[in-house]
Amino acid sequence: MNTPRTSFHGVALPESQRDILGMIATNHPLDDILAAICLMLDAQDPDTLCSILLTDAQGKHLLHGAAPGLPPEYSQAIHGMPIGPQEGTCGTAAFRGELVVTVDIAQDPSWERFRSLALGHNLRSCWSLPLFSHQGCVLGTFALYQNRANRPSEAQLQRLTCAAQLAAIAIRHERLVVHYERQLSFNASHDRLTGLLNRVSLEDRLILDCQLSHRRKRRLAVMCIDLDGFKSINDSIGHYFGDQVLIEVAQRMTRQVRPGDTIVRMGGDEFIVLLPDLLRDEDVVPVAERLMASIARPYCIQGIDLHVSASVGITLSDGHIEQPMQLIQQADMAMYKAKLQGRNNFQWYTSDLNQRVCEHASLRNDLQKAIETQSFKLHYQPQIEARTGRVVGIEALLRWEHPEKGFISPAVFVPVAEDSGQIIPLSLWVLDTACAQLCQLGEQGITGISMAVNISPMHFQRGQFVQCVQTTLEKHGLRGEQLELEITESLLLHNAEQAIDTLHRLKALGVRIALDDFGTGFSSLSYLKRLPIDKIKIDRSFIQEIATDHHDAAITQGIISMAHHLSLTVVAEGVETASQVDFLRGSRCDIFQGYYFAKPMPYAEIEAFLSQPASQP
Repeated sequence: MNTPRTSFHGVALPESQRDILGMIATNHPLDDILAAICLMLDAQDPDTLCSILLTDAQGKHLLHGAAPGLPPEYSQAIHGMPIGPQEGTCGTAAFRGELVVTVDIAQDPSWERFRSLALGHNLRSCWSLPLFSHQGCVLGTFALYQNRANRPSEAQLQRLTCAAQLAAIAIRHERLVVHYERQLSFNASHDRLTGLLNRVSLEDRLILDCQLSHRRKRRLAVMCIDLDGFKSINDSIGHYFGDQVLIEVAQRMTRQVRPGDTIVRMGGDEFIVLLPDLLRDEDVVPVAERLMASIARPYCIQGIDLHVSASVGITLSDGHIEQPMQLIQQADMAMYKAKLQGRNNFQWYTSDLNQRVCEHASLRNDLQKAIETQSFKLHYQPQIEARTGRVVGIEALLRWEHPEKGFISPAVFVPVAEDSGQIIPLSLWVLDTACAQLCQLGEQGITGISMAVNISPMHFQRGQFVQCVQTTLEKHGLRGEQLELEITESLLLHNAEQAIDTLHRLKALGVRIALDDFGTGFSSLSYLKRLPIDKIKIDRSFIQEIATDHHDAAITQGIISMAHHLSLTVVAEGVETASQVDFLRGSRCDIFQGYYFAKPMPYAEIEAFLSQPASQP
């Protein structure tokens, strides 16, 4: 680097200082600033030669900083000199942290190592001041040499002190700028919460790992990891607790991989793990198992035990791939498959999985269009009171007639909507439309029936759900008891206490609650006795073989008996034959629902059906 040769002869010291400060403020290179300080002092006192040395990263040695007036051979020779009590004037000053004056280098014992070197260049005396950071750490030394044995005058010491202060300011500023730039670079490439690499760094790392695996003829594994049950932590007890879980997850994952492996936080609760240089494909399995086991251990945050698990998707490559980021998409597809398989497991990417995921994405896009254009319809299935044969309620069932694919079952599109979050606007539309059409039935003189609406667990867990129900009832002028919300046992899997509280608030509005698909899910009797529900709906899987399978018959009779002892009404779903009706009636089932009585029908047909005198309660 070229050293500025600005002449300071005849320039007043304060003006020279302003010039130096100007260089610092405008971020001139540190080498140029330190050289200018030396030249400034050399010009003020032609009998002295300046030297600035800087400490190394470990603070153990002094490195060349600037010395434009000293012989280059001398500066090169003392570059890297140790810091210690007998290491010349500068090494001793840095060690002591105070001014050290060597009047005669030829006689001073601390110069034993460098004496002949200094005297060979006609350097006879040396005075050195340590330079300090704001925290009191030694940054380096500022020294003045003379070609005769001499003690510094007060004026010389004052100039040395002033110049040393300028040098310290320059060094502090440069290190602050470097630190700031490093911090900016770190923040740009790392996740601020966990300290892991972020998605900005992912592609570069992935390309390097592909090249490494291809060159060494090894395998590369890419894992996509998504936390199960994390959202409910944020929703129920707050983002602080969620953040603490994420920090701990990152630390646990880091302990389970090799130093050369890469963990990236993609955002939210999703992570990517790159495992290059694997000898065999199956080597990824124990890593995945360790990661899953580590993540699944409880998290104790402020005395609260929290639990999450991990769904993991894995794809493998030999590193020879034109677009490496395709591996991330493949791992993500496999992760989604793990979610569908019940979560807390790992799945492999396969070519047929790619086709299914493409179909899934297409369905999601079509679903969004249908939501925006309100292309869905509601069909209604009557619920028949066993004792009187009258219709006492109807259940709203969502239907979607795709313009190209025809009828799409709710069993196909509802899981897609739940996964994408589209279930929320869909659920709102169902609730509003069902209440609006119940109001229309009332205007036609059809009264005394309730409207049953299935509620998505995701919608139910939203903070404004109860207010949403109340607003809908008020909008259509309905009483709370005219609406029946059907929930499933899965609501109790995450934060059962909050779910029970929400149910009580709904009951306070007069809304009836039915537990749908009973016997197929959580089925915790300890919670059942606490749930503020009105009905139990026996799942159709128990009804289908009820007349011929004594196990199904026994389970159904047990459910009916238990429900009645808890003062609950029992609804049998999927009733299709006379023999099923006879058995259920003999077992004192309260309400029937199924094709034996009526199929689900659009609004115009249900209105006509209910207008028949026999249908009225």
